[in-house]
Amino acid sequence: MIYNNNFFNSRTTSPLVSICNAYIYMTVVVGLLASMGLYEKSNFFTWGTPVTFMNITITDNTKYYSMLTLFFLHKLVNNWVKYVVYPWIINCVQDPKSNNETLIYSKKMTLLIINMYTLYTELDMVLIVSGIISQGSFVVMIVLANLISTNIINWNYIKSRNICSTIEPYNYNIRETLIREGFVSYSPQ
Repeated sequence: MIYNNNFFNSRTTSPLVSICNAYIYMTVVVGLLASMGLYEKSNFFTWGTPVTFMNITITDNTKYYSMLTLFFLHKLVNNWVKYVVYPWIINCVQDPKSNNETLIYSKKMTLLIINMYTLYTELDMVLIVSGIISQGSFVVMIVLANLISTNIINWNYIKSRNICSTIEPYNYNIRETLIREGFVSYSPQ
C-alpha cells in the first residue's frame, strides 16, 4: 500500500521544519527570559537541596536523589503507558476507519482499560506538575527519561518500517530541507 506522504513535505506540515521552528522559538523565549533576569532571581535553576516539593522542604540529600530517581523511573513507566495505551485507544477503539472491528479485549475490559488510563493520566499530571514547579533538576530527570523511553519505544516501530524512496523531495538533510522550503537562502560562493 502506497501512502501519500506529500502532505508531510509542505512547509507548514513537514515534521522536520516544524520541529526546527519550535527549537528556534524556544531559543528566542529562553533568550528573552534571560534578558529579563528571570534565571538569576529563581531557585528553580539550582540543583540539590534544599528543594520544596508539594509544600514540603527536603534538606536530606539521600531523600532528594531518591526522589530524582523516582521521577526518572516514573517517567519511563509513564511513557510506556502513553505510547502503548493511548495509540491503542485511538487506533483500535475509536478509529472508525480501522479495519479491525474486533476488539482484543471484551467490551467491559476495554472500557475498564480506558478508565484506568484516564485516572492514571490525571494522577500522573499531579505528580509531574509538582516536580516541574519544584526545581529544574526534576525537569532534567523527566527529559532524560523521555529521551530514553521514546527512543526505545519508537525504535521498535521504526525498525520494521521501510523508507519510502518513491517520494521526492523528502530529504533528511536539515540544511537542504530548510533551503528547499525557503526558510534560508542559498548563494553559491
